[in-house]
Amino acid sequence: MKTLYLVSKVLTFPGAFLKGFWEHLICNLFEVPILQRGYLRDNWYCGHVEHAAPEGKKRFWVLFLPSFLNFVCGLPFVLAGGLPLFFFGVRPADTALFAFEVLFVYMGLCFWCNLGLAHQRQAAEG
Repeated sequence: MKTLYLVSKVLTFPGAFLKGFWEHLICNLFEVPILQRGYLRDNWYCGHVEHAAPEGKKRFWVLFLPSFLNFVCGLPFVLAGGLPLFFFGVRPADTALFAFEVLFVYMGLCFWCNLGLAHQRQAAEG
């Protein structure tokens, strides 16, 4: 299962890296101690920043904001690439921008595929 998880993180590395960046930024903003830096690692924390457990109301924001920001960042990419491809029926021969539209959909899906919380895995492991 860990191998499948790591393969999915490698295939969607832009989203994993951005999610780790958001977590790092939010932890610094709320003054939550960061235990181990590094966004792309070969364990269950790939795409996350390992940090101390936040106290009180900080806990909600530290868990919610990185995922929300990844969703917001992915939305324009999916719309910019997905609308021409799926709703307007653009094909490779129709436009020179087809490759960019596919790239935009890929980037948006990468951001959306990395919305999960590492803390769920940490709680499950004990």
